[in-house]
Amino acid sequence: MRTEIIGYKNPQMETRSKSRQEELDTILLKKDEDLKNLKLLMAQKEIDLQELKTQRTLSSVQLDLAMKELEELNKNILMSQRK
Repeated sequence: MRTEIIGYKNPQMETRSKSRQEELDTILLKKDEDLKNLKLLMAQKEIDLQELKTQRTLSSVQLDLAMKELEELNKNILMSQRK
């Protein structure tokens, strides 16, 4: 009798198990896709951040150069006023 019950439940259990496995596979694929997209977004944000750092550095260098030029101009003005 026990063999008959197990034989009777196996196809149902197998069907449910297979269905659940397919559902979990679908969920896993979606999670993998989400993770891939997040990694791509993170990589793009890192590139954006690096570009901003580079721009800031360039702006800082340009500011330093402008300040030096201004100093030179002020020195030249003072020297020409003394003459």
